[in-house]
Amino acid sequence: MQDSPRFFKAWVIFALVATVGGFLAGAVAGFVLGFILGAVGSTITTVKWTCAAAGFIAGLPVSFYTFKWAVSEFVLPQIAASRDPDEPKGRDSREDPISRDADSL
Repeated sequence: MQDSPRFFKAWVIFALVATVGGFLAGAVAGFVLGFILGAVGSTITTVKWTCAAAGFIAGLPVSFYTFKWAVSEFVLPQIAASRDPDEPKGRDSREDPISRDADSL
């Protein structure tokens, strides 16, 4: 449970950066698309729904890359630091139990 505050900190930073960044990306996308649709004479309902969808889609990459950054910056170092140094580092370094059993036949 002592790692929970660190994971909470990573989650808070992710949530804040993703929210603010997603809002800004969505606002810019919505503004540009709204300006274009308004200039060509689209209805207010069309502009509203199209800009909302464009803003949502523009915020998705911000959320993804912020999540990727928060995990690599805050979560993975904690997991790596908590590993037992004698434990094998990957699946490839372990003995394969299937081939071991096949060799004994």
